[in-house]
Amino acid sequence: MKLAVECAVEAVQLYVGSGLTVGRGDQEYSLVGDADDKLVAVKIVARIPEDEQVVSDMEPGSGDVAVNVRIGLPGVYGRLMSQMQAFEGLLSFRCGGQFARLRWDRPKVEFIPENEGEEADVAVHGFQFSEEYRDHAVRIPDHAWAEIVDASQQLGGLVVPLSFLREALNDFRQFRYVAAFCNFYFILEDFYGAGKTKNRDIEREFKSSPELRESVRWTMDNYLERGDHRAEVQRLCEEERKAYDVDGLIELLVRVRGNLHHFSTQSSKRHGTPFNQEDFKSIAFFAMGLVSRAVAGRLFNSRKTG
Repeated sequence: MKLAVECAVEAVQLYVGSGLTVGRGDQEYSLVGDADDKLVAVKIVARIPEDEQVVSDMEPGSGDVAVNVRIGLPGVYGRLMSQMQAFEGLLSFRCGGQFARLRWDRPKVEFIPENEGEEADVAVHGFQFSEEYRDHAVRIPDHAWAEIVDASQQLGGLVVPLSFLREALNDFRQFRYVAAFCNFYFILEDFYGAGKTKNRDIEREFKSSPELRESVRWTMDNYLERGDHRAEVQRLCEEERKAYDVDGLIELLVRVRGNLHHFSTQSSKRHGTPFNQEDFKSIAFFAMGLVSRAVAGRLFNSRKTG
């Protein structure tokens, strides 16, 4: 059995003719061209080791889901995706930055049986991963627009924090959790950091804010209950040797911010890279809760005093 992984390319004017293929051992590496000879994808085909089992089956779904499909990917899949990530950096460097990105976050995956027995083992030959946040319809009523118009006259110093919030929410929905956390953190730093720049000074200011302390408690009880966020934040606390309480979570926020602004392959700490965004999803979600509560409170107060 073979496994093929293909990732689309985002680039404007890179040309490969009808395509290029290089063989190395039992693997094939291909640059895929379109009808205009432009590079549109990178594809790897590799044989699946015998000890890496492939499991897939289908069963009837319910409601809007017609069919439920379960697919167990072999270990070689992870190794091929690591190669895709390596190709992304090398192609960008070799092509002078004209190569924008490789969509290794949305790969096309295909199982290629080599005999009838393998054909029977695979219920689904090809599929494409695509993770995204669902859009949902939001209607803005007349009174809400009137409130927005009135509030816009009284924002004062909230204009820039609201811009950071917009950027952070966009980053989060696009799975850029490191950038989302940093943009949320900038707002917290502005609201509660008293202009300090050193971590120990910001941590002291954060801890001395009754409003932030209450927001941390509220977010722990109301925000982190969703999904696996509580467990993930607790795991971060353990890694950084912080207590899972108000003081510990404030210390964690400052520590994570520091970790994300430094990088070393020799460090055992979690540093942000283009490949480990998911590691910072829950701490970004936590920061989102803090900022949402803080901004809502300030908008409410501006209406009262306006």
